[in-house]
Amino acid sequence: MKIQRALLGLFLGLILQAPSIAQGLLERLQSESSGAAAPAQAQVGPVSVALSLHRDPSDAPDLIWAVVELSHEPHWHTYWKNPGDSGRPTELRFSLDGQPLSVIQRAWPSPRRIAVGPLASYGFEGVAYLGAQVRLPKGVRDASNRLVLQANWLICKDICIPGEATLSRPLVLTGGPSDSEIWSRFKGGLPHPASMRAAGFSLDESAKRLRLWADAPAIDRGGYMFAEVEGLINPSAPQRLYRTASGWLLEMSLADHPSAGLRALGGSQTLSALWRLSEFGPESPGLALAFRSGAPPPQALELISEGVTAQQASANVPAGAGTSASSLGLALGFAFLGGLVLNLMPCVFPVLGLKVLSLTQHRAHGGGAWRAALFFTLGVLVSMCALAGLLLLLRSAGQAIGWGFQLQDPWVVGALALLFVAIALNLLGVFEVGMSLTRLGSLDRGEGPLAAFGSGALAVLVASPCTAPFMGSALGFALTAPLLQTFLVFLVLGLGLATPFVFLSLWPAALARLPRPGPWMQTFRMLLAFPMLATVAWLAWVLAEQNGSASVLPLLLSCLALALALLLWGRFVQPSLSDSRSARAAWISILVLLVLVAAGLRSAAQISAAQISAAPLTTQSGSATLSDEAVWKQWAPGLAEQAAARGQVVFVDFTAAWCISCQVNKARVLRTQPVAGLLANPKALALRADWTREDPEITRALSGFGRSGVPLYVVYPAGGGTPIVLSEWLSSSEVVDALRSAGLR
Repeated sequence: MKIQRALLGLFLGLILQAPSIAQGLLERLQSESSGAAAPAQAQVGPVSVALSLHRDPSDAPDLIWAVVELSHEPHWHTYWKNPGDSGRPTELRFSLDGQPLSVIQRAWPSPRRIAVGPLASYGFEGVAYLGAQVRLPKGVRDASNRLVLQANWLICKDICIPGEATLSRPLVLTGGPSDSEIWSRFKGGLPHPASMRAAGFSLDESAKRLRLWADAPAIDRGGYMFAEVEGLINPSAPQRLYRTASGWLLEMSLADHPSAGLRALGGSQTLSALWRLSEFGPESPGLALAFRSGAPPPQALELISEGVTAQQASANVPAGAGTSASSLGLALGFAFLGGLVLNLMPCVFPVLGLKVLSLTQHRAHGGGAWRAALFFTLGVLVSMCALAGLLLLLRSAGQAIGWGFQLQDPWVVGALALLFVAIALNLLGVFEVGMSLTRLGSLDRGEGPLAAFGSGALAVLVASPCTAPFMGSALGFALTAPLLQTFLVFLVLGLGLATPFVFLSLWPAALARLPRPGPWMQTFRMLLAFPMLATVAWLAWVLAEQNGSASVLPLLLSCLALALALLLWGRFVQPSLSDSRSARAAWISILVLLVLVAAGLRSAAQISAAQISAAPLTTQSGSATLSDEAVWKQWAPGLAEQAAARGQVVFVDFTAAWCISCQVNKARVLRTQPVAGLLANPKALALRADWTREDPEITRALSGFGRSGVPLYVVYPAGGGTPIVLSEWLSSSEVVDALRSAGLR
């Protein structure tokens, strides 16, 4: 009886333990079976996976390297350990005889930044070699033992496909020729460890900026920094590189929602990153860097590179209409041609008339034209250098600005309006001064070098809002080139602007064709006042676009007060009536009026933030018809790329109210048929990026296309693809052809 009970208990115990025993046996059998049967390579959809084993002579005897070769079909990619905006890193797990192996370290090759619509991922295309150093159990050296790899990945193109494979290799580490070649490729693709003196980082969560710096020679301006922490930075945004007193500083945008990345970084005092020396063409492996927190960032002295968006990086260059200044020689040629064409732009027309008048007067005085040409050219060149220096200084301080930036400031717009009122009244004979305002702008009297110099300075001032054909590419090159090349491009631009005046001044036959002096000159002088007053009206409209219509009345009252002050000056002060009570009363009145002028200008320029936000800054940069407003939408970062990915053809107009070229293109091309009809097509999306007021996002978008000013016209093909950049001086046929080639029917 006792024996029967013992047997029954043993039987019941076996029944209860049977599932766990069976599960263990099954797992052991499956593990051994899979290891024995698993191949060393496999083709899984659009990727081929291969496993090889290697020993590094410098490692301990129980350490080996497992190298996984991923061969992607064209345009497919898998992901780095930080996948970027989307994706999943490739996972590698190793076992031996069913027992998991410890991974001592993982080795990732340098990734690429891959544009995915408006987003960007970090990953690998072509052939990539991933490695893992694993520790073998003690005493395991037998070739009958097989190391088993279980790999999981996500591979993407237009769609994403999860994949997995189980591979195995016997523990044979003799290393044939093919394995040696794989080992060399694996080692050659790894980033090189590098140390830089005083390498640091700082996080500015309020400004959403991550800054890295080091005391070292400036790193490659065409490179890209990959942060290893996922979710910390915005992979699709450009990275701005600056030169500092002893090295460099790199500024990166934080992710839209960086909380996950900040949590992963935690309280760590070290940030690991990888600097790929170039994003374009055959890449070098890059540098593995470590940055420590604590010290404040150094002062940025000079902007080396604006960086590029992921889309521009994947396209290699910001695709254009064939006029991108990719070298210094080409940029200089475009700058000179752009300067020549500037003389024909509407914004420069009033000064052109005054130049002609001054040459006629020099002819009447029997000479001095060459001297006027010399000092006029000097005024143009000095003003161009001053403008370039100010622009670079502000950009190095972190300001997102470009060509024509000064007219984004309402103070400058208002001051220019007052200046042109004074010039117009001087031309009308309301007042005269020893060094008259007209002489500052046009040399309408005398032959003084200071007057000629001032004429050149004023020419640059009124020309700066215009971007003539050829100028856009040249200026885009200049503002990302080294310092000396930047100033050289601006100097050549100034030479182009001054060339027609110099030609007329120094060419006797051309000078002889000008009319003889006579009474017509006084009439011509007075007629030139009206283009000046028209310029005032245009500047008032620009101010209304910036600060709303409420700013126009204070500006007009300032102009009226200035006009009355100048009238009193010309009537009562200039005749030198020193003993006249009228002169003293005039002086008092003039001072009161000048105070009113300053108050009016301040009122016009300093609209409160609430008023500015409520001001009707249309996406059209000006008045538009109802149908025009219905067609055009306001541009925002990423909006064009998203619409193109949905299958729409997108036309983006980068414009500003103070850009006369923009307004002319709008009137003669964009608002006329057949262009307006095509843009009204439901399959098209028309976007306007209005740069009338300072907008860092628009400035960065312009920089992404290699430009520093407006106008800029870009067509995004339906379904994505390389954007098409049109010329600065549009034609209907050019726009229609671009829209058709982008998929609009």
